[in-house]
Amino acid sequence: MGPPRGLVRLRFGHGKRAVSWAMLGQVSALVASTANFLLLARILGPAEYGLVAGTWALVLASAPIAAVGADRLIVRDVSGGHVPPNHALGTALVTMTFGWFVVVGGLAVLQPIILPQTLLSLLLLLAIADVVATGTTTLVNALCFATANAKAGGISAALVNLAKLAAVLLFALTGGGQDPVRWAAIYAGLAVVSATGQLLWAARRYGRPSVHGYHLVTRVREGLPFTGSVVAGVVQNDADKTLLVRAGLAEPAGHYSVAYRMASIAYLPVLAVLQTTFYRFFAAGAEGGLPATAALGRRLAKPLLAYGVLASVGLVVCAPLVPVLVGEQYRPSVPLLMLLAPLVLVKVVQSLTGDVLTGAGFQHVRTRCVAIAAGVNVATNLVLIPVLGLYGAIIATAVAEVLQATLLLWAVRSRLRRGTAPAEDGADVAPASSIDEPE
Repeated sequence: MGPPRGLVRLRFGHGKRAVSWAMLGQVSALVASTANFLLLARILGPAEYGLVAGTWALVLASAPIAAVGADRLIVRDVSGGHVPPNHALGTALVTMTFGWFVVVGGLAVLQPIILPQTLLSLLLLLAIADVVATGTTTLVNALCFATANAKAGGISAALVNLAKLAAVLLFALTGGGQDPVRWAAIYAGLAVVSATGQLLWAARRYGRPSVHGYHLVTRVREGLPFTGSVVAGVVQNDADKTLLVRAGLAEPAGHYSVAYRMASIAYLPVLAVLQTTFYRFFAAGAEGGLPATAALGRRLAKPLLAYGVLASVGLVVCAPLVPVLVGEQYRPSVPLLMLLAPLVLVKVVQSLTGDVLTGAGFQHVRTRCVAIAAGVNVATNLVLIPVLGLYGAIIATAVAEVLQATLLLWAVRSRLRRGTAPAEDGADVAPASSIDEPE
């Protein structure tokens, strides 16, 4: 079975112009997220920024649960030619609305237990922005992807990132001081405006959303396999920040979040390259299975690993500049960034081996590897943070990241030796990395 028609059109029909529009979303994410992070961290200070980072991490980990795989199902159904775009959008909206009530309500109820240090208003405003509004724009972006409308997809992603940047700029210009709730209110308002505009455009472009013949239980059952990998990935990346805040270490969490964010920014070029070349993995997997995707991965490995080494060294060398960028109060972030710098190289290995598996139809294997690493990350953080504090979180992160890379490498090599065929399940239709990654 070949790749979905939407992917074929996107890859071959639009050529360089399509890739350019797809890259617009990545470039805007790089610029907007970097500026947003630098400004917000400088304005709020370590303690308040740590509180925001921990709360935000909890919200972002919950967002994929609310989506219930609705965006992935759009790609599967529309790009395969099975469902009209307006019907796919309508059913996705209903499914995600159900998820919104469950997740936002659950966050409100569990906040005093999971994260009593944060304000409920901050948590709910971030949930409105990133669970409801950003979830809606993710559906629109997925619909653009599924219909090979690369231009609209690039613009959609850019608008989401610009809303984040506009929020922190407006917060700074209106004298928000160190009040994270005020910033979150501005962010939620702009995110809702952006999502509403994009949804109206999608309805005009693809037709009024339709829900004829919709069955909630069926859609939720179909969407759950897509949710697991994304949730596990976000937990792997951000659980430590929430657990640090929960342990009463908001200010150290702020220093750690700044260092982690710097390392993540250095990784964004790798993510951009892999997202724009993923269609090659998908096509290679359709033609030659795992040996073909592994061969493609090996060709990409040399330049990406070389970049990973240079980026890691560059982060160590440039770490003393952190106080210049975000303020003298973040000087404790300097040694933390030096310790986290090698993670860029580790994440290159994770991404490459993960895409090798996903492109060959082994998304379920990738999900298991990420889920195991995420579980180890949370468990190790719970044990080490009370004993070692901030450095316990760093050790837990390093252990989990290396474990994930090792598991993925082992999964590829063992299946190459056995010549295993991919399982026939719905989770392998639309790879997680083909649409978005958690910020």
